[in-house]
Amino acid sequence: MGFDPTIMFKFNEMKKRFQKDHPKVVQFFEHESFLDLPEGTVIELTITRPGESPVSTNLKLNAEDVRDLQSVRH
Repeated sequence: MGFDPTIMFKFNEMKKRFQKDHPKVVQFFEHESFLDLPEGTVIELTITRPGESPVSTNLKLNAEDVRDLQSVRH
């Protein structure tokens, strides 16, 4: 099965819409240099559904995580 270029087009459209709809999130990741996080950095995620209690988790970046993030950047 070959590469479908329409997938990249759809992805770009979704990315533009996300940036338009959620500029604070985009600015946050740009400001925090998401791909320049050192080993030991803790990332926390919380999901709050309407009418439900928040659910949270976190992860602590290890050396392999940092290496993988840096490889995506270059």
